[in-house]
This record gives sequence, structure tokens and C-alpha cells, in this order.
Amino acid sequence: MFAHFTAPENLPFAVALGLFFLIGILQTVSLLTGISLFGWLDNLLPDFEADLPGDLGLDGVEGGLDGALEADLDTGADADVADSPGDGSWIADAFAWMNFGKVPFIISFLLFLFLFSCIGYNAQLLLTEAGIGPWPSLLMAPLALVVAVFPLKWGNALMGRVLPRDETNAVSKNSYIGRVATITIGEATHERTAEAKLRGPLGRTHYVMVRADREGARFGQGEHVLLVAEEEGHFTCIAVNNPNLDDD
Repeated sequence: MFAHFTAPENLPFAVALGLFFLIGILQTVSLLTGISLFGWLDNLLPDFEADLPGDLGLDGVEGGLDGALEADLDTGADADVADSPGDGSWIADAFAWMNFGKVPFIISFLLFLFLFSCIGYNAQLLLTEAGIGPWPSLLMAPLALVVAVFPLKWGNALMGRVLPRDETNAVSKNSYIGRVATITIGEATHERTAEAKLRGPLGRTHYVMVRADREGARFGQGEHVLLVAEEEGHFTCIAVNNPNLDDD
């Protein structure tokens, strides 16, 4: 059996399985320590779902902010989604069909690695026992990749229902702008980012990286900040001086 796992024909599946265990261990450590090692990946990816609610108003605002600002945020966010280069792209459509965005990307990637390696190893084993294999990796790897797409789609959808709501990141990042977040890990300065959580438009909790908008500003753990812009995978923020603002 060990020879089957290390056979040259099964090299792509061995690499995938090794990555699965390595990333899985790192992800487990990040969950135990509270340090987000792979959360930044979601900020680098486009939004695969366009069924966003029209109202992207500020949560918990009872006064103190002009309604015109809220309207501008709504219009800008909707326009960005409508004009997104992903719309009409077959690549974006394919990722949306596979239910990417239902769970954090790293979870979907781990599921893909597991499915790809299992399908490849078992297919090669069946071919070997039938006396017609194993097939060359250049032939079997693409076949395993295609077959893995279908259980990946179902797995993403299932985990999207099972995982806690605060683990999903399936709304447009544009909808975060203008919302109040709470610093959870680290201290946000103009030079250094920190982790913060906020309540999204669908009532879900999201975790993002934030940086102070101005030099000299510092926001520590537990402080409320207002997200004002997105820059290269993180958000810039300012102080919240309105007592009516809340992140809940």
C-alpha cells in the first residue's frame, strides 16, 4: 500500500494530500491561537455572488450621520457590483457554480485537496487491481480534477449551512464600507493593521484587517472604528465619536 501512495503515477495526489495535512495543521493552530493566517486570501478574491440586498445602510445608526452618505454608499456599492469585471466571465460563473464564497476560501481549498487526492488514489487503485493501471499522472490528474468539481460543489454548499455564520465571507466587501467594526486582535495604526469584526448586511459577523486612516491614530483591542475605504486587501478606518453608533 505504501508503494501505491509513493508511486510516480500518483505524485500529484501525494502532493495534494501533503498540502492538505500541512495547511490543515496551520489552520488548526490559527484557530487555537486566534491569529488569522489565511483570512487575507478572501480579501484577494472577487465576490462570486451578486445577489446582494439593495439596502446597505449603516447598522445601528439612530442619528448623527447624514442620510445622504448612506445613499451614496448604497449607490456606489451597487454600481461596483453591477460593473464588476467578473460579471459575464465564465471563470466567475464557474466559481459561483461551485459555491465558492459560501465558506472561507481556505476551507474550500482544503476540501478540494482532499477530494482530488482521494479520487486520484482510489481510481489508480481500482485500475491497478483490474490489471489496466495505474495510468500516467498526466492523464489521471486532469480526470481527477474534473471529477472532484462535483463533490466540491456539494461540499461547499453543505459546509455553508453547517459552519457558524461568523465563518462565512459571502457578501461584497463594498458593503463593509461605512460600517462600524470592533478591534479584536492587535492595534491598528497608520503603518500596522489589526483584526476587527463587524456585522454585515445579512446579519453575519465578518473579520477583516483594518489600518488607521491618519498618521498618529491608534486603535486598540475593543475599540470601535468606522470603515471608510478598502485598500489592497484591508480597510482604512477612523475613530467613532458618535455614541449612537454600534457594531451590533
